[in-house]
Amino acid sequence: MFGKKGRKPRLLLAVALAAVMVLPRAAVVKALPEAEQQVVDAAAENIYYVMKILLEEYVGRDLTPKDLYQAAMRGMSGLLDEYSQYMPDDEMTQLNEMLTGSTEVIGVVLQENAEGGIEVESVLPGSSAESGGIQKGDVILKINGMDLRGLAVSNAVSLIANSETSEIVLELARQGEVLSLTLEKTVLRLPSIHVENVEELTTVENAEGIGYVYISVVGEETARELREVIASFKDEGKNKLILDMRGNPGGLLGAAEEICKMLVPEGPIVHMLDKYGEKHTLYSEVAELPFEKMAVLIDGETASAAEIIASAMQDSGTAVVVGRQSYGKGVIQTLYALQWQDGFKFTTMEYFRRNGDKINGIGVIPDIVVPFVEPLDESAAAGGQDESRWAPELWEILKSLGYDPGPKDAAYSEALRQAVERFQNDRGISGGPDLTAETIRVLNEEYSAYFLENDVDVRRAVEVLGE
Repeated sequence: MFGKKGRKPRLLLAVALAAVMVLPRAAVVKALPEAEQQVVDAAAENIYYVMKILLEEYVGRDLTPKDLYQAAMRGMSGLLDEYSQYMPDDEMTQLNEMLTGSTEVIGVVLQENAEGGIEVESVLPGSSAESGGIQKGDVILKINGMDLRGLAVSNAVSLIANSETSEIVLELARQGEVLSLTLEKTVLRLPSIHVENVEELTTVENAEGIGYVYISVVGEETARELREVIASFKDEGKNKLILDMRGNPGGLLGAAEEICKMLVPEGPIVHMLDKYGEKHTLYSEVAELPFEKMAVLIDGETASAAEIIASAMQDSGTAVVVGRQSYGKGVIQTLYALQWQDGFKFTTMEYFRRNGDKINGIGVIPDIVVPFVEPLDESAAAGGQDESRWAPELWEILKSLGYDPGPKDAAYSEALRQAVERFQNDRGISGGPDLTAETIRVLNEEYSAYFLENDVDVRRAVEVLGE
């Protein structure tokens, strides 16, 4: 089951990714200096002693050895950076599902409908939802007896994902009839790559010869999937590519390397610096690229392994990067699998772009910036206050919606004021040129709808590829 965000279904998981290297529990660990080893041995004895006496004597609550072990592991991770963490078995399962694309689902993509209900947007082929008779447009009323009224799509997804049983009972509405269906969660492999027609994403001209592919996560199968898509595009005569990595949180370093070995010309992909100052560099040996022109789409949620790909393509001059500044997660974690199906993930290297520049805390700066204005705060309507604080955002919104706000200026200019008034008059909103709460609400709604239905990033990329 999925929630639907914009045009792209995504797994709703709480696992934060970076560029990750996964090592088995049997991985060789370097020997410590003798003095440090003695301290570690003594600390292990102390931890064992404290765990033993707590289990034998503590009266505040019932404890298990696993409770104390996990608390100790979380305590150690609390000393580390924000990307390092102890991962108990359930979080390791989530991470594994995201990276492998294999997850236990019933196989529906959900979205909120116009009435605020939770509706089936599509049914995944080969899923229990398909065999059980779920149809597009069905409205889910209850999941395992839980009423969904007032709940978000993410809540519905969580009810299915976190169900303790594999059997899911759905009550749904279909054409005025209420039905009850029982489905079994099954393991499906979900692709990390989605191919769409450019014309379906935005209103464009001259999109002929352009292939579009969206990468949701840099997982184990992503490079193989992309290789197949590239071959298909070539068979179709497509000689230009839009690689969409907006919202991509990263993934496996090895998978990012394999993708770059398809799309980045001969030379460095990424440089990495470890704790001891030793430099490690990954290289591409591509002599001939599969496309004449490429564009990469990024935004503030594009992170780590996805930033490795975007920066390497940008630095090599093979792609124009379009969108908004990326997250800036320029560190690599190594994930050690532990004996209880848990794991410990911690930062082991910082990485640098193909050109040697730092990326951590900076991100990838697009060649072509496409502004996206966050929703304005209705509760802070100007109401005669200094309206200049709204000027940059209002200019972008009104320009996008077809109103001429005049030259771009930090001030609330007369031209911008007139554009606001024309917008209000066209929609019957009272208040003159003042920014009322109703004006802000309608501006937010129309701008969000415009950005979703007319994918501005894709449209700009098409324009660039056509130049």
